[in-house]
Amino acid sequence: MTTHQLEITVRSPLHIGSGGSPLRNGVDFASFGRFLYVFDTDAVFDYILPDTGDQELIDKIMRSNNLASFLTQADVTQHPELFRYRLGGTSSLGEVWPQIKDAMGRLYLPGSTIKGALRTAIGTGIALRREITIRAGELGQRREWAARQVEQNLFGRAPRPAQAPNYDLMRTIQVTDSQPVAPDALELDNVAVWPAGERGIPIDIEAVRPGTTFTARLRLDDFLLGPAAQSLDFGRGVEAIRDWAGICQEHGVERIRQEALFFEGRAPEVERLYASLLQEAEEREPQTFFTQLGWGTGWNSKTLSRIIKPNRELLAQIIRTYGLVRGNYEQGGAFPKTRHVVADRGRPLAPLGWVKVRVA
Repeated sequence: MTTHQLEITVRSPLHIGSGGSPLRNGVDFASFGRFLYVFDTDAVFDYILPDTGDQELIDKIMRSNNLASFLTQADVTQHPELFRYRLGGTSSLGEVWPQIKDAMGRLYLPGSTIKGALRTAIGTGIALRREITIRAGELGQRREWAARQVEQNLFGRAPRPAQAPNYDLMRTIQVTDSQPVAPDALELDNVAVWPAGERGIPIDIEAVRPGTTFTARLRLDDFLLGPAAQSLDFGRGVEAIRDWAGICQEHGVERIRQEALFFEGRAPEVERLYASLLQEAEEREPQTFFTQLGWGTGWNSKTLSRIIKPNRELLAQIIRTYGLVRGNYEQGGAFPKTRHVVADRGRPLAPLGWVKVRVA
């Protein structure tokens, strides 16, 4: 195995959902002053349940759907054991979508999330290097399996469907979960769809604060890339895997350019951030690349958009087949027309999920 350490620095608010229900105001958290406190529910119950045996009060507390009503600001400021962590700001929406955490309540980046971003970049790089095109007939009718044949063209085709994982080129790359960091790296953000023409309901999320750094490990399986490559029919794909960081660097530059163009002249704060990212990315520091991770990063970040979008007829067919827009779509029209952004009363402040990765 060849092992690399990844130093992943968050450059714009990053949200990877926990997969559970949102945190509820009064039940899971409460706002006091300028902070939102996320409860340790067991500790709160121990604190507010009376020692006097007042059964009427006990029943009232146990039936309540607003634990916060039994607490004061002095309670939480003087008894930090009552809350797991706190976030700057308050939520006016009544619920907050939580960030994924480990069993100890610490933040981390799942290896599967990191590898998913690498898969998109490497798949795009392979398609461009081999001049592979996507044909409408290769797309499945079900959205869940739309790109199965395209992926087989890029990453390998097994003799039998049950063997597909063994013949997938990306099995040569293994990515660990990152080392955890403390939850004080979280911030509370309001996210909206922008521009507001097809605007959804804004939501509040926990997001990893820009400037936070995670470390993870990436391993290349030298046996699969060497002695076993021929039997697995990896062919020229081995070259792409060996140059995975270079491919990711080139893909990151183009993705930043793509997004910077979308916001140009329309959202000053976002435009400034993209100008800064683009300046850094175009310097092409060795073994360094930019990518987007997590929720809210959009269709462009999770598909072979750089291959698809130049073919306007193909893009239009994909949009129609999978119902990707409301109403009719005219071939050649902008897609996607909106982005998820961190916002302040609807004013876009930052895109989601951009990170800088240094490879050692």
